[in-house]
Amino acid sequence: MREGDLADPAFRATALDGVRSLFLVSRIGSDAGVLGAARQAGVEHVVLVSSITVRTHPHLGSARENAAVERLTGTAARPFHHWVFEHLAAFR
Repeated sequence: MREGDLADPAFRATALDGVRSLFLVSRIGSDAGVLGAARQAGVEHVVLVSSITVRTHPHLGSARENAAVERLTGTAARPFHHWVFEHLAAFR
Protein backbone atom coordinates (compact mmCIF):
# COMPACT_ATOMS: atom_id res chain seq x y z
CA MET A 1 0.00 0.00 0.00
CA ARG A 2 1.24 3.47 -0.87
CA GLU A 3 0.03 6.85 0.27
CA GLY A 4 0.12 10.00 -1.82
CA ASP A 5 -1.74 12.23 -4.23
CA LEU A 6 -2.67 10.49 -7.48
CA ALA A 7 -3.50 13.90 -8.93
CA ASP A 8 0.26 14.53 -9.00
CA PRO A 9 1.72 13.07 -12.23
CA ALA A 10 5.18 12.74 -10.65
CA PHE A 11 3.74 10.69 -7.78
CA ARG A 12 1.68 8.55 -10.18
CA ALA A 13 4.80 7.70 -12.16
CA THR A 14 6.43 6.04 -9.14
CA ALA A 15 3.45 5.10 -6.96
CA LEU A 16 2.17 2.39 -9.27
CA ASP A 17 5.56 0.82 -9.95
CA GLY A 18 5.35 -2.85 -8.96
CA VAL A 19 1.60 -2.69 -8.33
CA ARG A 20 -0.41 -5.59 -9.80
CA SER A 21 -3.93 -4.54 -8.74
CA LEU A 22 -5.62 -1.16 -8.45
CA PHE A 23 -8.85 -0.26 -6.63
CA LEU A 24 -10.08 3.01 -8.16
CA VAL A 25 -13.13 5.08 -7.27
CA SER A 26 -14.16 6.87 -10.47
CA ARG A 27 -14.62 10.60 -10.87
CA ILE A 28 -12.64 11.61 -7.79
CA GLY A 29 -9.50 12.63 -9.64
CA SER A 30 -7.85 12.22 -12.99
CA ASP A 31 -9.13 8.79 -13.96
CA ALA A 32 -7.45 8.91 -17.36
CA GLY A 33 -4.16 9.94 -15.75
CA VAL A 34 -4.30 7.22 -13.11
CA LEU A 35 -5.30 4.52 -15.62
CA GLY A 36 -2.60 5.67 -18.04
CA ALA A 37 0.05 5.50 -15.31
CA ALA A 38 -1.28 2.10 -14.26
CA ARG A 39 -0.89 0.82 -17.83
CA GLN A 40 2.67 2.11 -18.04
CA ALA A 41 3.49 0.49 -14.68
CA GLY A 42 2.11 -2.87 -15.85
CA VAL A 43 -0.89 -3.03 -13.51
CA GLU A 44 -2.88 -6.12 -14.50
CA HIS A 45 -6.11 -5.91 -12.50
CA VAL A 46 -8.38 -2.91 -11.97
CA VAL A 47 -11.44 -2.76 -9.75
CA LEU A 48 -13.32 0.37 -10.73
CA VAL A 49 -16.04 1.65 -8.41
CA SER A 50 -18.59 3.20 -10.72
CA SER A 51 -22.34 3.75 -10.44
CA ILE A 52 -25.47 1.75 -11.20
CA THR A 53 -26.70 4.81 -13.12
CA VAL A 54 -24.44 3.75 -16.02
CA ARG A 55 -27.05 1.04 -16.65
CA THR A 56 -30.22 2.48 -15.15
CA HIS A 57 -30.01 6.18 -16.08
CA PRO A 58 -27.44 6.48 -18.89
CA HIS A 59 -28.81 9.87 -19.92
CA LEU A 60 -27.52 11.53 -16.73
CA GLY A 61 -24.30 13.49 -16.99
CA SER A 62 -22.65 11.63 -14.13
CA ALA A 63 -23.60 8.29 -15.68
CA ARG A 64 -22.03 9.33 -18.99
CA GLU A 65 -18.86 10.36 -17.15
CA ASN A 66 -18.71 7.02 -15.32
CA ALA A 67 -19.31 5.12 -18.56
CA ALA A 68 -16.43 7.02 -20.19
CA VAL A 69 -14.11 5.96 -17.36
CA GLU A 70 -15.28 2.35 -17.73
CA ARG A 71 -14.42 2.48 -21.42
CA LEU A 72 -10.88 3.59 -20.54
CA THR A 73 -10.20 0.25 -18.86
CA GLY A 74 -10.72 -1.97 -21.87
CA THR A 75 -10.63 0.00 -25.08
CA ALA A 76 -7.15 1.48 -24.97
CA ALA A 77 -4.28 0.26 -27.11
CA ARG A 78 -3.13 -1.80 -24.11
CA PRO A 79 -6.21 -2.92 -22.19
CA PHE A 80 -5.88 -4.31 -18.69
CA HIS A 81 -5.88 -8.09 -18.41
CA HIS A 82 -8.70 -8.07 -15.85
CA TRP A 83 -11.14 -5.42 -14.78
CA VAL A 84 -14.22 -5.39 -12.63
CA PHE A 85 -16.89 -2.71 -12.55
CA GLU A 86 -18.64 -2.28 -9.22
CA HIS A 87 -21.94 -0.58 -10.01
CA LEU A 88 -23.01 0.63 -6.62
CA ALA A 89 -26.51 1.91 -5.96
CA ALA A 90 -25.83 3.63 -2.63
CA PHE A 91 -23.44 3.79 0.26
CA ARG A 92 -24.69 3.37 3.79
